[in-house]
Amino acid sequence: MLFYDIELTTIPKIKYNCVVVATDYHAVVNKNENLFELCFIDGGECVCQTPSGALACESGHLYPLLFGEKCEIYTENESPVKMLSVGLECGLNVNIVDSEHLSEDDTRALMKNLLAGNRFLFPKEGLSTLQFDWILPYMKKILACKPGERIGEETRALSLIIEFMSRVTKSSMDTVAFDAKAFPTSAVAYSEMVVSYIIKNYRKKISVLEIAEEFGLTPNYLHAIFKQVKGTTIIDYLTSYRMNMAKVYIERFGLHAYEAAEMVGIDDPAYFSRVFKKLYGKSVSNFKREGN
Repeated sequence: MLFYDIELTTIPKIKYNCVVVATDYHAVVNKNENLFELCFIDGGECVCQTPSGALACESGHLYPLLFGEKCEIYTENESPVKMLSVGLECGLNVNIVDSEHLSEDDTRALMKNLLAGNRFLFPKEGLSTLQFDWILPYMKKILACKPGERIGEETRALSLIIEFMSRVTKSSMDTVAFDAKAFPTSAVAYSEMVVSYIIKNYRKKISVLEIAEEFGLTPNYLHAIFKQVKGTTIIDYLTSYRMNMAKVYIERFGLHAYEAAEMVGIDDPAYFSRVFKKLYGKSVSNFKREGN
């Protein structure tokens, strides 16, 4: 998986902070090596075209856009698009990281560097709200700030942006460490490996034994350190993650209980329905009917 390793070498300034809604959208950004955009597609699709390639930006995804080259952003087939965009202008150093070709030593060095300074790690192909439901709320908070209109708003917006970028970086670091199989010996690191494994495999039938074997640990030891760090068992965490993802699928696509259960790796619809009602206080049918 490809990532941008982005270092901010100067204090960022907010260049723009806006929502774009358009039926036929076309914008050209001239080469600006100091411009970095967080772009969330809240509806429709668009294409980001540079001389080195094109990126298709899909609804429900956050994309890091770097404008080291001249870039064209446009909708295709006159489809309406809604974009939540935050542009930062600052000094940037950018490297491409391929997580599947890093050695263990390279991975550890990358982790150390990311923790040491103003460096952030973003998936080049974007992040999906189906995987991370906190993306859209963060973007809405950032866009609710009005730099230049109210005292302290730019500081507040930048604080939210850095917090948001740090959270994206943490998730990206977990993925990189998992891909490279660079497993530090601390309980915290192993626990984060478990979380990454669940995120990647929750649609499958997985067990604590399988996860433990993946990391070369005994199930009892892995269970103990995970509960110590996370305050819950691996199975309870897996169930909670699956149900949260199922809730997103039901909200977004209107799935029936048995369909949502299958999507998240639960092969017993009745069990799924019981757990859903216990967690959210209503049945799947009532959940859908009330519109949420």
